[in-house]
Amino acid sequence: MELKITKEKEMGLLSRKRLTFTVSGTGPTPSRQALVAEIAKKTKVPEDQVVVLHIYPQFGNTDPKVIAHIYQDKKKLQMFEGACVIKKHQPKAEKKE
Repeated sequence: MELKITKEKEMGLLSRKRLTFTVSGTGPTPSRQALVAEIAKKTKVPEDQVVVLHIYPQFGNTDPKVIAHIYQDKKKLQMFEGACVIKKHQPKAEKKE
C-alpha cells in the first residue's frame, strides 16, 4: 500500500492537521486500522493520534481517497472527535457462537 499526500491543511486552533491521501497499490479498499497504521508510519506519529474520517472509493479506479486528522496529543483527539468516530477505530470483538 502506498500513500500519496494530495492536500495538507494545518488547523492550529484545533491542534490538528487535516491530510488528504490517495491510496494506491491495493486490491480491495483497506480497513481503517490498516490505514491508521500506514498513515502513522508515513507521518511519524503514534497511531493513537490518527483518525481516519472518510474513505472514498472511486468508481472505475482502485485508488481510494482518504481524509484523516492527525492530532498533537490524545487529549485533543478525545475532546474534538465524537464518540462514534473513536469507536470506529477500536478493534472489533470476535463474536461468540
